[in-house]
Amino acid sequence: MFLADLSQLEDLKLYNCNACSENGLRYIKDLTKLKSLDIQATTLTDGNGLALLGGLRKLERIRLTGRITDRTLGRMPGLPLLQMFDVTTDVPIQAKTIARLEQILPAVRNVNIKQP
Repeated sequence: MFLADLSQLEDLKLYNCNACSENGLRYIKDLTKLKSLDIQATTLTDGNGLALLGGLRKLERIRLTGRITDRTLGRMPGLPLLQMFDVTTDVPIQAKTIARLEQILPAVRNVNIKQP
């Protein structure tokens, strides 16, 4: 995929594309200089794709919108430089999952989860 050729990329926004799926996140995991990731209108239900982002140690901002499940957020890796984590989902997220995110994302001032 063409993303592999963008190794110096720092800011990535993906809207309504196949690479935004759980499976498609494997193409992002090698973009180690990435600081900002914005994925909109996606479906992330099992967390396997989100777990792959653990190697993106320079990420400072993540915004996800779409069907993002509690199970997915439970697989979120700890990212030490992440300052903003913003999720808009159409499914309920448990309070214990939000508490875990606050614990594993120490630099995030506020974990923002918008849900029904």
